[in-house]
Amino acid sequence: MMCDALCSRSRQISGCVRRLTTSGACIFVCLLSWSYLPAAEPVAVPFELQPYRVRISLSYSESPGLEAALCKSILKDVPEISDRLLGEMWTVTTEENKWLFPMSAEHLARLTAEKLPADWTKETFDKTFLITLEHSGGEYLLSGREWDPVGRTLGNPISRPLPQRRELPSAVFRLAHDLFRPRLQVERITDGVASVTVQAGALTPADPTCAQLRAGQFWQPFLRYRNAQGTIEKLQAVPWTLLQVSEINPESRAHGQARVVSGLRSALPNRRRPRIDVLARALEPVAPETELRLISRQAPVKPLVGVVVDTKSKPDVPAVRMMTDRNGTIRIPARSVDPLLWLSVRSGEKTLARLPLVPGLEAQVTAELPDDSIRLRVEGELSILQSNLTDTVAQRAVLIARIRRLVQLGDWKSANELRTDLRVLPTTDNYLKELNAIRIPAVKTAQAAKDKGAAAYIERVCGEASKIIQKYLDDEKLKAFDEELKELERALPGAKKAIRKP
Repeated sequence: MMCDALCSRSRQISGCVRRLTTSGACIFVCLLSWSYLPAAEPVAVPFELQPYRVRISLSYSESPGLEAALCKSILKDVPEISDRLLGEMWTVTTEENKWLFPMSAEHLARLTAEKLPADWTKETFDKTFLITLEHSGGEYLLSGREWDPVGRTLGNPISRPLPQRRELPSAVFRLAHDLFRPRLQVERITDGVASVTVQAGALTPADPTCAQLRAGQFWQPFLRYRNAQGTIEKLQAVPWTLLQVSEINPESRAHGQARVVSGLRSALPNRRRPRIDVLARALEPVAPETELRLISRQAPVKPLVGVVVDTKSKPDVPAVRMMTDRNGTIRIPARSVDPLLWLSVRSGEKTLARLPLVPGLEAQVTAELPDDSIRLRVEGELSILQSNLTDTVAQRAVLIARIRRLVQLGDWKSANELRTDLRVLPTTDNYLKELNAIRIPAVKTAQAAKDKGAAAYIERVCGEASKIIQKYLDDEKLKAFDEELKELERALPGAKKAIRKP
């Protein structure tokens, strides 16, 4: 019995060992198979849940009243202020700027995007605020500019005096926030209305005045092109195009509708494309007026002088007419009511462009337009030709009438003298040769400038002038009049000898 019990116990232990071995093998196989499974792709964070990665780069020069310890405390306090007022909307990193020199408001205002460090062009941060801090005469001066690496734009400078030392951390944050221009993404466009989503719009700030989307607000769109690997290849600003917020989603302030206002026919794609992002940055008034400068597209150094610009806020209101000065500029004051203006740029009778503008959003704007000097020169030469043509047609009509009258009176001698004057008047061929002398060089000049519109216009107006010449200076009518006189001479024997005074 003892032996049977021992044998039974031995069999149970062997079975357990076999089961454990089998289970271990299964576990090993499972672990091995899991190691060959593809790694899960990271889930893309929705645009409205992406916080702004913000960098505040503070530049200062140590002086009495502006010591290093003070600036370090400012850099330490600013992120805490941001967390208290904006919450998750901003993720703030602060640094002491080491490369800006001289560290002054004047130098900051003259700074261009080309002079920024190479690493600033990378999209490590969504927004960078370059701020200078100066101390003079017991007063502090804060100046700053926003750098947007996505849109490759360097914002307008803002400067503020500050008398209180203890307010510096909050003043630096307020300056950065006032410089801040939010970013939105266009989802689709239907009948000229864009559905938009604001970055970090779903991350509601603690301070309700910091809302990013506001009714009537204007935004500047641009296109971002990416390759198959997601790397940004090109950024393209969309000129003379604005988005104006018309509606905000009551359930989510991250979404809304914006009206597309553009002087271009097809400014933005109607739907999102896999490798093209349609983004926009908010615009805020920065100047009491906007200086608009018109230059030649073919020769940018050449200003367009004496060009008429008609401005209208609505189709049913009278236009305000201005004319560019010798520098090709006009100044348009900002407006608090109906801020959007439509500009009709005219040269003579031709409209060169129709452009939208909100004065005050930018201090200076430049528009490259076709150089209309070729067309104006042709119009001037055609005007002279048509004036001469009118004189010739009138002289011909007067001479024919006088000749008929003299023939009726039998004064053939005087009639023949006037017939000689009639023959020396310019003919159709003369005027067509003059017309070609205007048309051919002008068309060649337009083609050399690659201005197809001007070339087509010159061909059209010269063609119309040719028809007018042939209609009103028809040589067949002159030949018919000569035949009429010859018939009268044959019908009246000795008519040439008869001389009667009227």
